[in-house]
Amino acid sequence: MRRRTSFFTPVSVFFTVISLSAIFVGYMLRGGELFSPGRLTGITREGVTLNGYQSHQEFEKECDLCHQPLQIDMANQCLKCHVNINEQITFEKDLHGTLPEPNACISCHLDHKGANFDPTVTARFLYDHNLSKFSLVHHLVDYSKEPIACESCHNPRDFVVNEINCKTCHEQAEPEFMTQHLQDFSLACLSCHDGLDRLVNFDHSTTAFALEGGHAGTSCASCHTNGNFEDLPSECSGCHEEPSMHAGLFSSDCSECHSTVAWQPATFDNQLFDHANTTGFSLEKHSVDYQNVSINCQGCHDMDTGSFNQQTCINCHAANDAGFVQQHQAEFGDNCISCHDGYDRMANFDHNQVFVLDGRHGELDCQDCHVDRVFSGTPSECVACHEEPQIHAGVFGTSCQSCHLTSAWTPAKLQEHKFPLDHGNNGISDCQVCHQTSYADYSCYGCHEHDQADIEEEHREEGISIEDLPACVDCHSTGQKDD
Repeated sequence: MRRRTSFFTPVSVFFTVISLSAIFVGYMLRGGELFSPGRLTGITREGVTLNGYQSHQEFEKECDLCHQPLQIDMANQCLKCHVNINEQITFEKDLHGTLPEPNACISCHLDHKGANFDPTVTARFLYDHNLSKFSLVHHLVDYSKEPIACESCHNPRDFVVNEINCKTCHEQAEPEFMTQHLQDFSLACLSCHDGLDRLVNFDHSTTAFALEGGHAGTSCASCHTNGNFEDLPSECSGCHEEPSMHAGLFSSDCSECHSTVAWQPATFDNQLFDHANTTGFSLEKHSVDYQNVSINCQGCHDMDTGSFNQQTCINCHAANDAGFVQQHQAEFGDNCISCHDGYDRMANFDHNQVFVLDGRHGELDCQDCHVDRVFSGTPSECVACHEEPQIHAGVFGTSCQSCHLTSAWTPAKLQEHKFPLDHGNNGISDCQVCHQTSYADYSCYGCHEHDQADIEEEHREEGISIEDLPACVDCHSTGQKDD
């Protein structure tokens, strides 16, 4: 005979029925709350209502709003209310769009921890901030060495970064720098900065465009306008407008002639070229014609040979003022660039700035000095026009103005003469009285007795040799006999 099992005894069945009845009654009275491990959070966000609820606590008896085992994943239930989070995940943006497993809500956000528990607290400690593409390496503490709280950078409601906070913090420490920085790049901090910070001591040569020569001193904002650092052109024409002077004449590859060191001098046929220095003619006054139309290279040059014909000058200027050009040619000829350099040094020309025309020079015609209408390189030294007089040739040098005036060659004014010129008390003597043949030599015998024998005897008694006799002023420096 089989032994009866104790599991189905009347007592066990009774207590089982009682227990199930109690559970059933409890469920009918309290619903799913009966199985709840704890109260749901009552934390609210001001002004935030999701599906009619301000906090989880308001629907803690409606367990199926979150839990539908074997029917639907809990994360999907979360996203039915938190549609903003769903949007982040869908479009892979903002905080939740960066998570490797964005649908594992429960792994970061806990609940059933009491009415005052904040579900975002544990998430803050579990979140890897490097996933946000902004490292906290340099943002763990502020300028006062105080820890930086999440709310210092993020909006408490949705944790979106408010870049006004960046401005406020950095402005307190570096006001002048931030004023200029905001002016250059606006308040788009995260478009450049990643927190490491990749732009500290940034080496531009690691990009596709090295900053060399004249580019080296260029401020970032000069090229990166409105905070744009993507898809900037690297061609010269992307920043520099082609000069109207050679528009359409040369290749668009500026580097064929120009370098980053400086726009000028350029190279032409592999040689340094600057129009003013190379040709002696500046284009400062010749960028546009009389109709204000740009003058390009072929306006003056034969582009096949590069040659220049001065008739081009005459034709252009005659078309504007034929009478003036005709008179100008008659007076100065056709060699324009012998006088004109393009700046133009001959405009309102004042001859006194080059060579003062006073005295007898003021009576001269231009051709008296500028033979064959050659104006460039005319010498300004007196000896270039005036032959040095034989009587003082090689004695006084060629600085004639030291003694002579432009009003007349004579009388001259000797600047220094140690021997008195009024010797003999008969007034100023003429130079020729003492200097008969050359100013380098003199003789006193034109006035004084010069019996050779008597003079030699008299001076021999004073110990003066015959060889020293001609040097009278060595002893008679004042012209007095007994000095």
